Amino acid sequence: MARDLGDVLHYFLDDPPADAAPAGTPAGRAGPTPAQPARQPDTPPRDRVALASLVARLDPPLRLVATRVLGAGDRMDVARGPGGRATVVLQAAHADEARGALTTGLGHAAWLAPRVADWCQLAPALDLDAAAGVGVVVIAPAFDGPTRAAARSLGPRARLVRVAHPRPTEPAPQD
Repeated sequence: MARDLGDVLHYFLDDPPADAAPAGTPAGRAGPTPAQPARQPDTPPRDRVALASLVARLDPPLRLVATRVLGAGDRMDVARGPGGRATVVLQAAHADEARGALTTGLGHAAWLAPRVADWCQLAPALDLDAAAGVGVVVIAPAFDGPTRAAARSLGPRARLVRVAHPRPTEPAPQD
């Protein structure tokens, strides 16, 4: 199952968010506990800043235009593509969920494509071009062979971005 970008953005933050999984637990897989509140339905401001920073550092860079926008029954994050003003659906996943994230992202892109013209009319400052099409960027620590092959077959409509977890996965020893 694909993850919300907020579930993996803590990889790029200096401090883990308050609702991060406990040390030694795979991120995003621990359910809420009494001491750990459930994630709110909107991306926290700190995560939006981290997401905007992450997509701006990609080569070529993207510009975040909307986070947690309601799509076809699910929320999605949307960026403006480089140069050609194409619209890009962003999906984040753990390595074992990247294939599903690609599929979900393509579904979001198909749902969003006929609506980009409305977005252009409602918010011209977004500088989107409905004719440029909608693609998907999947952000994950690794991609299996079938996922890479599927993305290649889609050409420029699909992009896989590998990110490494900068922190150790095991808790630090206590002195």
